Amino acid sequence: MQTKHILSAFVAAYLIATSTVLADQAADEATIRANAAKYVELYNRRDSKSMATMWSPDAVYIDDETGERAIGHDAIAKQLDYEFAGAEDAKLTIQIDSVDFVSPNVAVEKGTAEVAYGKLPTEKSEYTAVHVRRDGKWF
Repeated sequence: MQTKHILSAFVAAYLIATSTVLADQAADEATIRANAAKYVELYNRRDSKSMATMWSPDAVYIDDETGERAIGHDAIAKQLDYEFAGAEDAKLTIQIDSVDFVSPNVAVEKGTAEVAYGKLPTEKSEYTAVHVRRDGKWF
């Protein structure tokens, strides 16, 4: 009989802990999705400096065409400025397909990005973004 009570207490504690983790993940996912929307807004305004601060301080941006790496806020802002040059009419939209939590402080976002240009064909690509939480802030 006592074993039943211990098992019941364990199951109840597990269920409470699991629901707390899921609630935390839901809030974290909402923050990540809001950050993605903010990133799109900044892209469409060509605000490379603000965009770069949304990356962690030691983040690595990899150019998908050249494989070139930009490390840190200043280098990422410079790379974004380079990409914006000559594409003043480009408008970014994204569709987030998933946000998967690898750990409580690491999440992987996958989706599709489209960049529309005035008279040029729209570019569509799949993307993956790895988000990290540092000092309570998601990057």
